Amino acid sequence: MIRQRKPMGEPVRFEGSAPILRVEDMAASLHFYVNLLGFKNAAWGNDDFTNVSRDSAGIYLCRGGQGRGGAWVWIGVEDAEKLREECRARGVAIRLPPTNYS
Repeated sequence: MIRQRKPMGEPVRFEGSAPILRVEDMAASLHFYVNLLGFKNAAWGNDDFTNVSRDSAGIYLCRGGQGRGGAWVWIGVEDAEKLREECRARGVAIRLPPTNYS
């Protein structure tokens, strides 16, 4: 017998996502994200786990846990060239210029 499914109505809305990145040195990671990239550290953060955010983008940092490291994260911005100049002014080494691969 085939069971009839009830109509589902509106699909569940995703609220967002926030990657959890493994870091080995929380102090060095916070220096990079907060001092060089302009993120803010969560008030509840500690030496093992925290969240850094800038506008509506957020990344969790976990010292020595949550995978192996080496992850890539995409964060959309309204003006990649302007962000590049902002980062360079703060002393961030830029490996590659902003590039559209589509």
